[in-house]
Amino acid sequence: MDAWRGLVAGFDATRLELRDFEARVDGDAAEATALVDGRHWLGDAIWRPVGVYRWTLEKRDGRWKVTAMTFVLTQEFGDRGLVAIAAERAKGR
Repeated sequence: MDAWRGLVAGFDATRLELRDFEARVDGDAAEATALVDGRHWLGDAIWRPVGVYRWTLEKRDGRWKVTAMTFVLTQEFGDRGLVAIAAERAKGR
């Protein structure tokens, strides 16, 4: 998440849409998923990854904590080259 946080700072704007959440709980462990449609802009150029977030959670001291998060890319639109530009821009912020 820290890597994504740093990368997102390099874009001019970002919008994430999450939907169709599902969760499975087994005692103090859980798994959750959500469909995600991301949009990341540099000027008028866009990179749009679409896929699924998967989270692993554990209940610790009565509170749920995310222990792992994975993004599975299922579709991609726009210019993936914007990622490298955003990463360079994020270094200076």
